[in-house]
Amino acid sequence: MSSSHIWSLFHALIVVFTSFLCYTLESYYIYSISISFVYILLDLIIHTSEIDKATGVHHFLFLAFTSYAIFIDNSFASIIYKYIGIFEVSTIFLNLYHMYKKEIYGLLFVASFFISRIVIGAYITFSDAYYFISQHTIMSYINSILGIALYILQVYWFWKIVMKLKRRMSK
Repeated sequence: MSSSHIWSLFHALIVVFTSFLCYTLESYYIYSISISFVYILLDLIIHTSEIDKATGVHHFLFLAFTSYAIFIDNSFASIIYKYIGIFEVSTIFLNLYHMYKKEIYGLLFVASFFISRIVIGAYITFSDAYYFISQHTIMSYINSILGIALYILQVYWFWKIVMKLKRRMSK
């Protein structure tokens, strides 16, 4: 059992919990997003040698999003947190799979990844992009580009997951 999986599971549980809590206590978005900012930053520092390029891009995009929300526009935190809370549900099952090697966790990971990051993620990404573009500011265009880039990364990861499943099933 890897300490990075335990750390990631702990983060995902906190994020999912605080994300749903923030839907009722809106003023807590900035604190919740700060937790994720610190986690991603520490993950980069502690696990630098273990991070592949796709994860590095994910971390960079996430730090760009959260930095903007924390340091420039606090109201943006509520928009970002829709992504984090929903996306991190799949991370819980991924870490449980790595920790216990039970197929049920693997299946729950794939299903939750597809539903949360691909299906719901498409809706959030493109509805937010539409909202941002309608603002007609440089920062709104940058936010749209960052959101779409993050979504493309999710699609890339899902493609990798499907290819891995395909290889496993053909054995």
